[in-house]
Amino acid sequence: MWSGASHVRAGNLVPAFSGCRSLHIAAGLSVQAQRPQKRPEPVEIPGLEPITYWDRMHYVPGLADPKCPKWDRGWEDPFHRRGPKYEEMPLYKEKPCYTFHQRTKMLEGVKQALWLTKSKLIEGLPKQILQIAADSANYFEDQDERVKAAISQARFWTTTEIRPKRNRFCPVLLQNLLHLCRILQPRFPTLGNRTLAENYRVTAMWERGFRDGYPFPHAHTVYITEHSAHKARFKPEPLRAKMIMFTFANAFARAKLLYGEEPKVLDNPITVQCIATNGRMFQFLVLQLNTTDLQSNDGIKNLIWLDQDQLLYDYAKCLPAIRKKMIQVPAGLSGYCPETFNKFLAMYLYGAV
Repeated sequence: MWSGASHVRAGNLVPAFSGCRSLHIAAGLSVQAQRPQKRPEPVEIPGLEPITYWDRMHYVPGLADPKCPKWDRGWEDPFHRRGPKYEEMPLYKEKPCYTFHQRTKMLEGVKQALWLTKSKLIEGLPKQILQIAADSANYFEDQDERVKAAISQARFWTTTEIRPKRNRFCPVLLQNLLHLCRILQPRFPTLGNRTLAENYRVTAMWERGFRDGYPFPHAHTVYITEHSAHKARFKPEPLRAKMIMFTFANAFARAKLLYGEEPKVLDNPITVQCIATNGRMFQFLVLQLNTTDLQSNDGIKNLIWLDQDQLLYDYAKCLPAIRKKMIQVPAGLSGYCPETFNKFLAMYLYGAV
């Protein structure tokens, strides 16, 4: 089932916000959002011609603004070219198409993503993955010590900064953990049939960006690193919704390739996994695509298993946190949680054990 599968890492883009409205809060006052002031629309009275400052050739208070004719340059300026209206474009459609990209944050989070993908949420991971995570025979030698070394290498040894940036240590940590998982390839030879593709693309039309005849057409696990700037960072709820949408996109594109464009209940369900992390907290998700018929709410639905907010470690401090001359958090790595990496390893091994 998993032959020809691939690991996929979705690269993140820094969201750009435009036209944001600031929110001011004052004690004892109501909260109001400042809105941009709109210019009053000109009043036109039939039979009366407004007096403008067109003849004066400069602005005059009290006179109306003139309606200037469109200036014809006599040649086409590429820097001031006016494109056609949307209604005049040849590919214009009356029915709108909504695009979900990596900067999209859903207002309702997971609830909205479940409705869009016609899925049912199940808390926790499937029992098959939990059995792999609990079996010590699937571990490698000195596993906990190697994972701690991987965390320290990402947080302390790759930079001389006292507090490294998230966009630096988060991708390094993910690469280190995947490198540790590859140690088990001699024990499970089918892991060699997988590859890691970074910054892949799944278009809004559910068409995959891998080429025809690509030897790894089926995404096994999607990895998402959340290391954006503080104001543009995804909170856990929108991040989990993003995981659902991108995992569903991979499974849906695979179903279209195998079963055609007609909506139907799949003979063999398609399973895709997803792991998201901000360098400290992990989100685990497994999606089972049972149907591509998303028109109605009745009938068979897709299934999603979600294990959320799993800490790999509590703190990684270059300097101790001291308060009132007492060390609150010691320097170095503290609060390592081996269960989180066991789940990470189990999802990597799923299909090969």
